[in-house]
Amino acid sequence: MASSTPSQDFVALIRFALVEDSATAALVDDRVRGPFAPRSGEEVREDLFPMIVVDRIGGSAVAGGHLQRAIVHVYTYSRNSQGEAYRVWDTIAPVLRSARLQRSGVSASGWMRQSEEPRSGWNPALSAWYVRTTHMVMMTGLTPP
Repeated sequence: MASSTPSQDFVALIRFALVEDSATAALVDDRVRGPFAPRSGEEVREDLFPMIVVDRIGGSAVAGGHLQRAIVHVYTYSRNSQGEAYRVWDTIAPVLRSARLQRSGVSASGWMRQSEEPRSGWNPALSAWYVRTTHMVMMTGLTPP
């Protein structure tokens, strides 16, 4: 992660926490992603579901990025039903509610806490149901930009 940005550091740590959880992996395999870049309709149709997306929506940094507070949305997506999106959320909720974000070989570490209750809806760009929650992430030891 030497060339990563602070956002990539903590998104990667959130992803590691989720894919290393056996119950989460049973539902989504390794389909835990950072924010989507603009993609063609063909690429979207090829996506496998259910999936989880972690998207930074704001925050602040202190001392050149070495301490950072970020706000992230975590989405669970399903093309089958809203119920499946909620089942994925119910599975990942315990991991996210008390996540200590750290991994051997990664200098960044921190924690995250849920700050809003789940919201649900339909994403027409993905043709998928979603459940979205908002979390505060506190990190230290981040790679300077």
